[in-house]
Amino acid sequence: MRGRIFFIVLFAITSTSSWGQFIFDDHFCEDYGNFKPFEYDIDSYSFTIKLSETCDPSADGSFDVRNLMTSELKTSQQNSSFTVPTSDFTEGKPMHYCFRKRNGTHNSNDPNGTAYAGVKLNHDEFKGGFLILINGELLSRISSVFEAYKLALIGDGWSVTVLPIKSTDSIPAIKRLIKEMYLSMPELRSVFIIGDVPIPYSGQGIRPDGHEEHAGAWMADVYYADLDDDWTDVSVNDSESSYERHRNIPGDGKFDQTFCPSPTELEIGRIYFENLPIFTETPQELYERYLTKDINYRTGKTHIDKEYILQSQQVYPDIMLKDLWLLSGTATPARKFTQTENMNLVAESSQTSYRFGFGDSYGSPTSCNNIVTSQQFKEDSLQVSFITFSGSYFGNWSYDNTLLSVACASKGNTIAATWGVFTNPLHYLNSGQTFGFCQRMSMRGYNGAILGQPNWSGFNNYPSHTVSNMLIGDPSLKTYILPKLESLSVSNMDSLKINLQWAENTEGNILGYNVYRASSLAGDFVRLNSDYIEADGFVDFSPLVGDNFYMVRAVRLDSGSVASFYTYSTGIIDSIDFQFADSDLDGYAANEDCDDRNPNVNPGKVEIAYNGLDDDCNPETLDDDLDNDGFVLAHDCDDNNPNINPGATEIADNGIDEDCDGMDLITSSVKRLCNATIEIYPNPVSDLLHIQIIGLLDYRVELYDFLGKLISIGDNSKFVSVKNFPPGTYILKLSDLHSNQYIIQRIVVIK
Repeated sequence: MRGRIFFIVLFAITSTSSWGQFIFDDHFCEDYGNFKPFEYDIDSYSFTIKLSETCDPSADGSFDVRNLMTSELKTSQQNSSFTVPTSDFTEGKPMHYCFRKRNGTHNSNDPNGTAYAGVKLNHDEFKGGFLILINGELLSRISSVFEAYKLALIGDGWSVTVLPIKSTDSIPAIKRLIKEMYLSMPELRSVFIIGDVPIPYSGQGIRPDGHEEHAGAWMADVYYADLDDDWTDVSVNDSESSYERHRNIPGDGKFDQTFCPSPTELEIGRIYFENLPIFTETPQELYERYLTKDINYRTGKTHIDKEYILQSQQVYPDIMLKDLWLLSGTATPARKFTQTENMNLVAESSQTSYRFGFGDSYGSPTSCNNIVTSQQFKEDSLQVSFITFSGSYFGNWSYDNTLLSVACASKGNTIAATWGVFTNPLHYLNSGQTFGFCQRMSMRGYNGAILGQPNWSGFNNYPSHTVSNMLIGDPSLKTYILPKLESLSVSNMDSLKINLQWAENTEGNILGYNVYRASSLAGDFVRLNSDYIEADGFVDFSPLVGDNFYMVRAVRLDSGSVASFYTYSTGIIDSIDFQFADSDLDGYAANEDCDDRNPNVNPGKVEIAYNGLDDDCNPETLDDDLDNDGFVLAHDCDDNNPNINPGATEIADNGIDEDCDGMDLITSSVKRLCNATIEIYPNPVSDLLHIQIIGLLDYRVELYDFLGKLISIGDNSKFVSVKNFPPGTYILKLSDLHSNQYIIQRIVVIK
């Protein structure tokens, strides 16, 4: 689908007052990050990032640029065109830049513009390894919908591994399993935790919303994503928290770290519906409902009307709405946030579907005040797929019925949620990346203290790599969706090849289709076509013997303001058990038999020479040219001797016809005729051929070319001149004029 809708839930006001573009104009115009569409010149192969000048009071285009791939800082960028041309551009390779103004008015608490840029980025086709940690008992109860979800992940380009976990398993032991898998699977990228899987706690005095009553150690799933051994449980000694779960003393299994000690190796997200008594459904039913919503969204079955809805109570909007600012800043003009009237999120999303919903307000564990409550999510089918709410308490999902968890478990569309007191860099979604990628970038620990690096600190200046910052929901989700094909049929054609037919994509504007094949669902799917397929079918002329799993995906080129990227539909998968036929009934299938129409030809036969057949189906066993000298029997006068063939050099006077011309080469011939001795020399000859007669002989000399044409004749000649004859083989006939007896000698003329 061409239109994509992003749902981010911001904290809203119940009134419908008009506040224009206060979000950007009043709070974020001191920072770069609102981009115009990039420019790409295919002829000169140049790529240019274009920043918006509308928010620059000095209008001089002065800014710092940091290359986040190399950490290089450029502090002298200044031009009135507000452009950043790149000299090291490679199509398909991402570039990562951060921008900040240099006029001295920059607030260190404000975010910086960040561009994950490039042309024709292709991170959506083969995404990497996806590890699911799921409670083992839950897995056994939801196996049907879980298998459908797993199949959708495979169709989305993920290599899926499932680890059943017990609720009593050791947290360090679980991490060791993850680390072992990471070391054995370099492509492992993302971890999704489902159900009652042990929850790590870490930190001291953490209170991202500023409330002391739940300060202390917080849930820290990022522990599972940071595979360096830098987590300790020896120093924090805090037994004063109001809640036992937030207390942390040495040796209690809770870790010391408040901030992630190193950049995380993996993306991570979780759904935890064990503490939601607000629902009449069991946790099992809630997980099943969530996975069904997840499948429907990624396959294009979730209808989206609009991109954004924002309801704001204007509670610290400069801090709480950074996610929306970053997201809109990298969108194309048609997809930027343009809302000017405050909206009623519950009323609007009950009638209209949104991709992103945002809201900022005060809060409680079960409400974003005057915007939405857990009860409303439970009762109403709110059509917002991705939410970001900012407010107190409800980001602590250890409380019962917390707002964000209830939203994901509800019958509405919500499948991912973040707490807006932290800044989550959602702008990577406009470069085709996933929510998990955004989450991992937030854990990189960037802050405004380092010149030119992005500042993603949140409320109370909590940096985004605080251990309690997390994604509630599936980290593999993305926002650019191409619907899954409706049908695929796979059939055996004449037991030699496989035919695929599918229903064409109805979205339009696609580049074509790709066909992939694997020997099993757990195997590597390999693309079979080199160019996009524009038709609705494909023939595999070299299928695998046994199981063939085929997947077909539509492909489209999408674009944000700083990158273009390929979007792939979730693959539709079908399989067939393929066996070659044995048409001649000789016990050998067509893939083994080089002539399946002839029962006398198969790998079990003995090769019969010179019959024109490969009897034993072995090219190494020769049917002709047995001496392997390059000449078949029809041209080789001795097919058992590689030194004798028409291409060999004749050895004179050895009685062997090496070059297969019918005779041996004689360099000096002594013959007798009628009591006379005759010597003919030299041979080969280039000028005069001498004829010496010892005795009495009256004779005639005739010279013929190799075709039998007479070219010279003479009586009693002592020599024959061959100087003007072309090189080659000639026949000399010397005959007695009285008895008609004669001798024959082959003569070779050379130059």
